[in-house]
Amino acid sequence: MPAWVLRTGFSGELGYELIPDRDRAVELWKAVQGAGASIFGTAGVEIARIESGMIVAGVDYQSGEGTPYDVSFDRLVALDKDVDFLGKEKLREVAAHPPKRLKSLRIEASEAPEYGAEVGSGDAVVGTLTSPAVSPRFGTIGLAVLNSDVASDGTNLEVAVDGGTVPATVDVLSVYDTGKRRPRS
Repeated sequence: MPAWVLRTGFSGELGYELIPDRDRAVELWKAVQGAGASIFGTAGVEIARIESGMIVAGVDYQSGEGTPYDVSFDRLVALDKDVDFLGKEKLREVAAHPPKRLKSLRIEASEAPEYGAEVGSGDAVVGTLTSPAVSPRFGTIGLAVLNSDVASDGTNLEVAVDGGTVPATVDVLSVYDTGKRRPRS
């Protein structure tokens, strides 16, 4: 059946999206299931995307707020190209010293903190936990937008949980497949 086939993945794994005509979607799904595919739910995909450091609009950042540097999208801003665009000079200023960075946190807790939990250092709030998960591979982890001065790998912080805090350590954005080799396989 005619369909768009996109080699992509929301989970950081090698994945494919099949997009048929709307009136044939059920038929395509039944054919894929007949070939051995099974449903696994969104919870597993959510854990995999957090392990892979993949962000979601409205969860890890709010559209129209901040800059690409706040979510560590430096590589997507073409400041070195001979092309003008609105805000280029302001982004150049921000690029020199980004105020925030998106990083992973390894959290010392058996349960995931709440989405939006405060991240602290001493008495100061230094960030927000945007996407927490309990990973079967890495334990409790989460994506967090942090002030740049505390966003270095290995920095010890705290995450708010149930009126208290638990220790957390800053880590690379993608704790799973850091070089993004799996989607390229």
